[in-house]
Amino acid sequence: MSKNQVLTRKDFSSDQAVRWCPGCGDYAILAQTQKVFPEITTKKEDVVFISGIGCSSRFPYYMDIQNYQFGLLQEMEMGFLLEEIILFI
Repeated sequence: MSKNQVLTRKDFSSDQAVRWCPGCGDYAILAQTQKVFPEITTKKEDVVFISGIGCSSRFPYYMDIQNYQFGLLQEMEMGFLLEEIILFI
């Protein structure tokens, strides 16, 4: 991705079919996240999602960004923050 390229919602959408139950609130959260991310970051490489267990753990797979599924979320988040690897968690 070039430095001057503007990110859009499509840049944060993966090709995965969303498989949550009809009416699940995760749909609204996903839609808003994909809408807002182009406004708050200029590089997809600066964004990572760390997920736990349950239906919401599928969230990162519906975003076209770095993602990790991990049991010890707080420890992993702290590692990323201490290393200043990313801007948004």
